[in-house]
This record gives sequence, structure tokens and C-alpha cells, in this order.
Amino acid sequence: MCLGNILNEVSVNGKLYPLNNLDMDLLDTASKTFTRISEEFAASPLGQEIDNLMNQNEDGWDEWFDRYKVAAGKQNPVLAPDEKGFSLIDIMDDEPTKRAFRDGVNPENLGKMFAEQFDITKMGFE
Repeated sequence: MCLGNILNEVSVNGKLYPLNNLDMDLLDTASKTFTRISEEFAASPLGQEIDNLMNQNEDGWDEWFDRYKVAAGKQNPVLAPDEKGFSLIDIMDDEPTKRAFRDGVNPENLGKMFAEQFDITKMGFE
């Protein structure tokens, strides 16, 4: 992260620093290495999880809930939204789901876990 900040600073304000050709060559090599490592990390499972955590609150409730329903439907087709986006999940108590949204829970992971445990034959009988 520090290297990225330095490279950004030089790209914006480099003319203010007394950099020579060797400095510019080293910065160019550092920039190429930084870009390669950043791309590899972003594609890794850890990088993707960090990205999800950093961006989890960008969606509003409706977008988050749609992602939740789609993930649940992929795991359990009974829960899959229809062409208008309606799912059995829409008629269930949504307070626990809204709490998960407020707490920043990943909707795909939650939808998958819910769908794995969902049994339509027990709906309303517990």
C-alpha cells in the first residue's frame, strides 16, 4: 500500500522532486512490479474476500437482498427468484436478514448457508 501511495504521489507531483534517470528507471520497475503483484493478489481468494469486505456496504438493501436471493436460488432451486425477481424468501420474516445487511454480512455467503438449511416441508411448523 505504501508503494502504491508513493507511485501515485510521483505520478501526480513528480515534477516537484529532483528525480534523475536512475530514479525514473527504478520507479518504472517498481510500478510494473506493483501492478503485477496487485493484480495477482486481487485475483486470489484472499484478495477477493478483502474486496468484498471493503465494498460490502456499497449496495443498498434492495441490491443486497437481490444478491442474497440469487445466491440462495443457486444453492436451492426452490428459492430461486422468478423472472420478476420474486422468491419464497420474499414472504419470509426479513428482520434477521435485515440485521445481517446492517451488520455487513456477505449476501452470497448468507444466501448459500440459508439455502443449504432450508426445508420447505418444515416451513411454518417449527
